[in-house]
Amino acid sequence: MKVEYINPFVESAINVLNEMTGIQFKRGDLSLKQSPMLTKGMVIVIGVAGQIEGRVMYDMEASTSLKIAGLMMGEEVTEFDEMVASALGELGNIISGMAISKLNDLGYEFDITPPTLFSGEKMQMTDPLKNVQTLVIPLYHDEVGELVVNVGLKERNK
Repeated sequence: MKVEYINPFVESAINVLNEMTGIQFKRGDLSLKQSPMLTKGMVIVIGVAGQIEGRVMYDMEASTSLKIAGLMMGEEVTEFDEMVASALGELGNIISGMAISKLNDLGYEFDITPPTLFSGEKMQMTDPLKNVQTLVIPLYHDEVGELVVNVGLKERNK
């Protein structure tokens, strides 16, 4: 996977999280994973199609998702509901949209799908694309928790 695919997602995720929550997230150490992957509990999935294909997943514990949604909405949130789902979907959409715009500016042509949310303990996510490594980018805040950005992209076979 090319580094130029990754940087826009890292930059966009940190900028959007910091702006929408009003707190400062930090980046942890990057790593690579192969499919299948176990999730933390709440996953926002965005598909990527076009010249580059794959998916981006924003993975976090359920408690972290409630804290992030609460910060975005400016109120304490204690349970998952439609407003929380909407806030998290919008978070994934904004981060991915900003990253895709940066990549489009570099000459790549592709688009994203609307966000899909999955919740459940230790779900196993398997990527049907062959030979796609996933770059794992942990973003964290000591009081809120960790949101892990998983970017799995590859150039489309012609």
